[in-house]
Amino acid sequence: VEQLQGGIDTDLKSFPALAHMLFIIGTPPTDLPLATYRRWVDLWAEEQAARIDFTMFFPSYPRYEGGKLRVGWASGAGFQKSPGSSAIRGVFALHDRRTFEVHCFALKPDLRANDLRGNVSGSCDFFYEMGNIANDKDLATLVNSHRPHVLIDVSGFSGDHRIKFLAHRPAPLSFTFCEYPGTLGAAVGIDFIITDRIASPPEFESIYSEKLLLVPPPYLPNDYRATVRVPTHAMGR
Repeated sequence: VEQLQGGIDTDLKSFPALAHMLFIIGTPPTDLPLATYRRWVDLWAEEQAARIDFTMFFPSYPRYEGGKLRVGWASGAGFQKSPGSSAIRGVFALHDRRTFEVHCFALKPDLRANDLRGNVSGSCDFFYEMGNIANDKDLATLVNSHRPHVLIDVSGFSGDHRIKFLAHRPAPLSFTFCEYPGTLGAAVGIDFIITDRIASPPEFESIYSEKLLLVPPPYLPNDYRATVRVPTHAMGR
């Protein structure tokens, strides 16, 4: 932290926790100024998301084609049980199908036996299994081949992120949302972060490389249709 404050680029690999907004919660600004946090995230993103030449297909806005807006949702957790996947599981079915076409990209193999992934795949128009693609450029190329107009990342800097893939800009407009309310850094190239004024106070907008797209709080949607089973003795509770 002292090196960053002095303008010295540190060995970023040694301090991955600094990339997380949670690191500064409860830390006095005199110890870790927000500008230092933003600088560190930008440095980390530059290291993780090296820019290369990559030609993408930029579809024209569908209003001029008479078609639908193709919205892509990308989950580093593969839409398996995780805080982000659980929160947005009910969102996909609520898109107005007269206007939107919903594409869900699962970026992690189906490793967990649960019904959440099936819930998501059954409520979108197209569901793609891409967890076996390790190369980030190949992943970006494949996602881009489905021609999403908008791509929404729901993982951020969570443990299941695919940040390098996002840096290839597989869609003309990109958002980050849900699991991580902090900035992803300028090198990743995300256009907007969907958040609210509680999680992301407008007066701190300068620490974000993304533009704030503020929605009424809370920004986490959750699933109003979810049911809760009554615990039983068979469940050991």
